[in-house]
Amino acid sequence: MFLHDRCTPNLKLYCDEQRKWRLISGSIAIDGVVTISSGFNATKGQDLISRNDDGEWYLGVLIKYQWTDALGVQQTAYDFSGSATRVLVLEYDRPYPGPGGAAYVLGRAGGLGRVYDLMAISAYDAQPGMQLAATLPNSEIQVGVLSGVRWQFPQDEMSVKSRGLVTTPSTAWVFDAPGVSWASVPSGTSWTADI
Repeated sequence: MFLHDRCTPNLKLYCDEQRKWRLISGSIAIDGVVTISSGFNATKGQDLISRNDDGEWYLGVLIKYQWTDALGVQQTAYDFSGSATRVLVLEYDRPYPGPGGAAYVLGRAGGLGRVYDLMAISAYDAQPGMQLAATLPNSEIQVGVLSGVRWQFPQDEMSVKSRGLVTTPSTAWVFDAPGVSWASVPSGTSWTADI
């Protein structure tokens, strides 16, 4: 079983634990955090920084829409966002919905090129869109978004994909006790400081 959050602009396709396929707005945040850590539940992990893998990173998105209108005339429209340095090209056989799809896909690509290749003990409640907190040996905590999960049966393992990884010191306020908000931290305090 595999879940992924980049199937189409502005939408997220996934199969839930009752084997029902769902197509929802991609802007809906999924509550919860998936924590993967060596010595806890990680079975294998690798920190990868690569700009050589096809499709793994890009600085621009071009979407080509092709359709036949009501008069039988073939139509083509384009939506572009970002830089032309390295471009992800998507093609859809459907009417142009207006601008914004390319910007959405590009926005979801933040942090691509830096990924954790992780295997862990299965957490069957993990869903794309949840926050991911991962730690490998000799590295700082990486916080990002879970973008895909694949479960392996009967091994009781899952492999996860991430996006938007940010190195986060263990003393950051985000790891403090539940209920502590950034607004409660004294003004002028560095976000890396103990609170």
